[in-house]
Amino acid sequence: MKELLAFFPVWQLQFLRSFFGLIPLAFFAWLLVGMKAFTVERPRLHLYRGILGFMAYTSFYVALGFMPLAQAAALFYTGPIFISLLSVPFLGEKLGAHRIGAVIAGFIGVLIILRPDTGNFDWIVILPLFCALCYAISMIIIRKASVRESSAAVAFYTHVSFMTLSLVFSGLGWSFLQTIPSEGPVAALLGPWGAPTQDQWVVIFSIAIAGVAGHVLIATAYRSAPASVIAPFDYTYLIWAPILAFVVFMEVPAPSTLLGIGLIAGSGLYIGFRETRRKRAPGQRPPTAEALILPNTAPRTPPRSPAHEPRRGDTE
Repeated sequence: MKELLAFFPVWQLQFLRSFFGLIPLAFFAWLLVGMKAFTVERPRLHLYRGILGFMAYTSFYVALGFMPLAQAAALFYTGPIFISLLSVPFLGEKLGAHRIGAVIAGFIGVLIILRPDTGNFDWIVILPLFCALCYAISMIIIRKASVRESSAAVAFYTHVSFMTLSLVFSGLGWSFLQTIPSEGPVAALLGPWGAPTQDQWVVIFSIAIAGVAGHVLIATAYRSAPASVIAPFDYTYLIWAPILAFVVFMEVPAPSTLLGIGLIAGSGLYIGFRETRRKRAPGQRPPTAEALILPNTAPRTPPRSPAHEPRRGDTE
């Protein structure tokens, strides 16, 4: 995606990514779940979620065109920190000393990465933080409203929202702006849509399919395993980001960026660990990761292995 941003505006790539992802997503959702995959109880809620997701992806992709991949990825992973803070006024939750300490550590990591005291501070680095904030607000809305729709329905309408909003905002921008700058964030959004080459079509289609596959796999994992198991794998993104940035773009993260990544990852992991312990009753198996994000859905617990099944006569 970062490489394509040098040739196409963000909203064209979002439209194409959502369009090509929507086709296989709709087919497999219908094949596995039927028409129930497309029914929702609260369409307005999906509209809000779609708008927030669109704003999040837009801000992240714009930032990705102007800053190193590892730095943008680290700032995006402040989402759990924002969720912890927003859960106090909107969900009535209380932050204990442990989570407050984790939040402070996470924001120290943000400051180390941003380094606002230096003379070369660029406001573009705020965009990944805005992306994380939009994601956090989306999660708060879901938890507040007790969303019960399937993951397929959520993914389907998210893709529809991204497609629609990309076209609408591109059209509005072209209509109201007489001149579009040749460079900068505005150009990254409203530059002229171009015709991809054959190789670029392959890359765009691959990104769309990978996005759908990633969503399905993540949804399956969150429904099946405890959050304490999922989180470490989720945060490996912060390991792969600097590695791929170096291999593909020859970007070498600064030592301060690596230190900030460590603090943000440690903060998010610890917040997830405390959430798991807080919502686990004594003697109960850990809740699934989905139950922590959507606490009012039908309860699920990780499947038992045969070794944990009671043998005949053990309860007699």
